Formats: sequence, C-alpha cells, structure tokens
Amino acid sequence: MNGRPGLPVREWKTEQAKLTAERFSLCEDYYRLKDETRSMEILRRGAENIIRENTTERTSERNQVMIR
Repeated sequence: MNGRPGLPVREWKTEQAKLTAERFSLCEDYYRLKDETRSMEILRRGAENIIRENTTERTSERNQVMIR
C-alpha cells in the first residue's frame, strides 16, 4: 500500500465529522436565507400593491375632477 502500514481510517473519520458539521452549518444558513427571502418577497408585493392602489386612486380622482 505504497509504504503505508494501514488505511488512514482515523483521519477519514475526522474529516467526515468536520465536513458533516460544515454541511449542517451551511444548511442552517440556507434555510435562514430562504425564510428571509420569503419575507422580503411578501414585503415587496405589499409595497407594490400599495403603490398600485395609490396610483389608481389618483387616476380616479383626476378623472372625477375632469368630469366636473
């Protein structure tokens, strides 16, 4: 085995534990960012609806003033 007495099982297990911890950390970050994105999308849609309503109200007010 290329001059080695055995397989480096201990190093592999250490690396596996490290990579597993990193994976869980990245998963937590992903889900946190996913929730934040969902919240921001809700806020964006709400703001767009408010702007659209204000624009519609102004247009209808202008039309009423022109009719008079």
